[in-house]
Amino acid sequence: MATAGQPFAVWYLLATHPSRERYHSPNVVARDRTPGRGHAVGRQMTAPEARAFVKANGIVLESARGPAPSLAATIAGEPIRGSWWKHRKAAQIFRCSRAVRDSKKVLVCRLLGGRVTYVHRRLWPALVKLHDRFDPKHLNAIREVHTPQGKHQIITVPFPKWVPRKVTLEAASLAAGKAAEMLGLKLRAERQH
Repeated sequence: MATAGQPFAVWYLLATHPSRERYHSPNVVARDRTPGRGHAVGRQMTAPEARAFVKANGIVLESARGPAPSLAATIAGEPIRGSWWKHRKAAQIFRCSRAVRDSKKVLVCRLLGGRVTYVHRRLWPALVKLHDRFDPKHLNAIREVHTPQGKHQIITVPFPKWVPRKVTLEAASLAAGKAAEMLGLKLRAERQH
């Protein structure tokens, strides 16, 4: 669906789909059936390549199955059944996912169905402009921290507190139609403002 220079269309990703009725575009289905997905067999994705993957796609799921590209499945070169922690490429998936999470150009949230989702900086103004079309809790930034006791703790920064001022200004000057186009949303004319 995405071509060179066009953002990944996500209008159908944002609706909740029962697992048996999940919509997969032909590109996603073909991608999931193609071993290696363009990476040479045995080749490992690097952290910069993982960040470039998110930049190119705009919106990426960390590891969940869904209609958006999955970073973990892309690294694995195959759909992952169960937890990626048990996959033979778990160490590489961990390194790359943490590199993406640490990027200042990536929002980590639960945009798609409550699953960990990466949104590249170039789409932030569109998200801010159309924030009223999303569940507010799915726009909260999340960050995992490790406590001194060795536990993992999720820190949530509510929307719009995480939004940089520059992004707010960009969103204010962005037309709703353009924002919808950036996200690939199909909106009714009367809802645009």
